[in-house]
Amino acid sequence: MDLVSVLRHVTHIARRTLPGSTDVSVTIVEGRRPYTVASTGETAAQLDELQYQIKDGPCLRAATEKAVVHIRETAQDTRFHRWPAQAAAAGAGSILSVPLTILEDVDGALNVYGRVADAFDDDTVLAARAFAEYAGAVLSNAHLYDRTATLAEQMRTVSVVVVS
Repeated sequence: MDLVSVLRHVTHIARRTLPGSTDVSVTIVEGRRPYTVASTGETAAQLDELQYQIKDGPCLRAATEKAVVHIRETAQDTRFHRWPAQAAAAGAGSILSVPLTILEDVDGALNVYGRVADAFDDDTVLAARAFAEYAGAVLSNAHLYDRTATLAEQMRTVSVVVVS
């Protein structure tokens, strides 16, 4: 199973198991470049992309500062420029972004979007943190495997060119 498949499974499991979640995505920041590798819906992917455009937001803060970012009510939040208002207009009433520990040079965040305001209680925040710890270990192994497979393929290609 490749890295993207593993990440898709992680997002779908999180959506099914974390109460209040309607969309889930995973942000990866590699070499200061953020991108969404998997999401359960278009809204999550679009809201992540808006954060990358303004270079700030809950998923970026969670990934780079290794801190949980919880926006209880997007319509009332004043952090992150106009992003919370845009999230509210897109149908996300609350957001929970939890850091993922992947590799030394790769940061990540599990982003959980709720349709209603205050969708995530304290128990859900704790569950998301625990989920992110286990998911981080799985993602770390999958990322290392992906890197190793890519390196092996590059070495095979080089050896074919040298032998030819």
